[in-house]
Formats: sequence, C-alpha cells, structure tokens
Amino acid sequence: MNNFTYYIPCKILFGCGKLNELAAIPLPGKKALICITADQVMRKTGYLDRVISLFRQNGVDSIVFDEVQPSPASRGVMKDAELGRSENCDFTVGLGGGFSIDTAKAAAVVMKNGGDVWDYMGGITGRLARVNGALPIVVISTTSGIGSEVTPFAVITKEETFEKIDLGSENVYPTITVVDPELQKTVPRSLTAFQGMDVLFHSMEGYICNCATPYSDMYALESIKLVAKYLPRAYQNGGDMEAREGMCLANILAGMVESTAASTSEHAIGHSFGTMHPGIPHGASFVHESITGTLFTCTNTGETTVAGIPAIYPEVRGRAFLVTIGKYLLDPDDPFQEGFLL
Repeated sequence: MNNFTYYIPCKILFGCGKLNELAAIPLPGKKALICITADQVMRKTGYLDRVISLFRQNGVDSIVFDEVQPSPASRGVMKDAELGRSENCDFTVGLGGGFSIDTAKAAAVVMKNGGDVWDYMGGITGRLARVNGALPIVVISTTSGIGSEVTPFAVITKEETFEKIDLGSENVYPTITVVDPELQKTVPRSLTAFQGMDVLFHSMEGYICNCATPYSDMYALESIKLVAKYLPRAYQNGGDMEAREGMCLANILAGMVESTAASTSEHAIGHSFGTMHPGIPHGASFVHESITGTLFTCTNTGETTVAGIPAIYPEVRGRAFLVTIGKYLLDPDDPFQEGFLL
C-alpha cells in the first residue's frame, strides 16, 4: 500500500518572458538580498540589472551579494547573511544556478534564526538545530541542472572538514520560483551537458530509490523522457528555445522528484567528490561514478528496471542508454553525436 506525504508549496512562474512579471506580482518583501556568483556572469549578461530594474518598478529595493563560490561554503553563507542583516533585507533572491540559489536559501535561514549556518546542518559536525522559519526566498533560475528551484534543500560545504550536505527544512522551499527559458540561451555547451546530467540522474535515482512514491515516479519518468528528447538539441543549439524549455521543465520535475523521494548513493559520492574538487561542475563531479553505479544496478536488477527507460522508449536498452551517456567522458566536444537511441 502507498503511504506518503506530498508538500511542495512553491509558486512557479514558468515560460518565456515570465521574468518580466516580477515588475507587477506581489513580492514577499520590500528589500531584496540578491545572491550571484563571483564570476559576475549575471552582471555580464545584464540579468542582474534587469532584475533590479523589475524590482524597482515593483517598489522593491535591492542589495547584491556577489561573492557566491562554486560549492558554496558555510563561510560565504555567513558573509551573505551578515550583509543582509546590515542592510535590513527582508527576503533573499537566488539569481543564477544552484550555487546562488542554495546560498540564498541558507542565508534566509540564518537571517531568521541567528547563529551559524552549520548549526542547522547534520553530517559529522553539525548540530541539526531546529529551523524556526526562514525569510521568504525568491528563485530566478538561469540553468537547468540542480532542481533546487522547488526543493526544501540547500547544499552547503564546510571546507574545514570537507563536508558537503543538505540543509533540509520545509522552510527553505522558495516562495516564488521564476523559470524563464530565455535566460538560458547563453549557457555554454559544456555546462548545458553537465547540468543535463544532473537532471537525468536526479530523476533516475529518484525512480529506483527505496522511498519512491507514485508522485515521484510520475515526475521522474516524464523528466527522463524530456531529457532524452531535448538535451541533445539544447547542447547542439543553445538558441533552440523549444529544447531549452523542455530542459527547464525536466529540471523542475527532477526537483519535484527530490522533494517527494530521494537520491541514491551515487549522488552522495558525487557530493564528496565535489567537496574535494570544488572547481569541477556538479554534473561532472558525479557523472563518472553515477554511470558506473547505475550500470551496477542494471546488472543486478535487469535492464528493464533501469530508470524506467525502456518503459518510455521500448527501442532503448537501459545499458546502451547509459553507455551512450558515458561517451560524454570520451568525447567532450560532442557527447551526443550518436544520440540516445542505440
């Protein structure tokens, strides 16, 4: 018998041009703490100025924290929260990919609860203190790969102990999530591929984990189908807006898989790898061992159960599908040259 709880309290604005609605919709505060990565991509693309302008039209002031690092560390979160407190910000904004989003989430917890962010973490050195609310969080996603747009998790690293784990609480579900595929046209090919791998394995792992639910299965199978159809196209042509939109939807569904099921050991190992090598994109950090791990599952459970691939496309063999993905490692210039259907 099925026994589960379903709770994903996010308002999602999805579709091309949806970013512009920030100028008119009710926002959860009057002064935003906008988090972006230190590489300044959000400035260079003009997305940061655009968001600030839209907020201003809506009567909302902004302050920018532009020091988010890959695999955001607890020290960066604390610096972000300190800035937000000193500027009297009343909500946080994650503008960009997962690093910015998770930093905004974690800062929202610290600004509301006080203390150190690691007080609210588990792992070896965390205290797992109760999270009594968080400031409202707005997510403006510019990538398709992390799923944090619709999850109750923020992945943070403690550099001193090489821990990279989730801050998990229903309080860190975003209040508003904006997914505008037009913001992803400039994502480089390599990152498109890496991020797509993250989407794929979130859904595959959620489908085969031992706490899957009817909802997570439904989301996972549709997400996998969308990745198989649209990731090669988005990789080959970043301006293919149908493909970008398809990957945006696949990513949101994969995030819902995370929220209603779980990842497996492959993702945990990938997090450890990313902690030791923070400069490596998250999708790249676990794609190596995830393929090996999932092939092990394939060998021991039968190809027909590997992530439900044959259930979606009868002509696809689970093992061949994974081997095709593995070619990404051998030919980074064109990982999808032979497609998924082998």
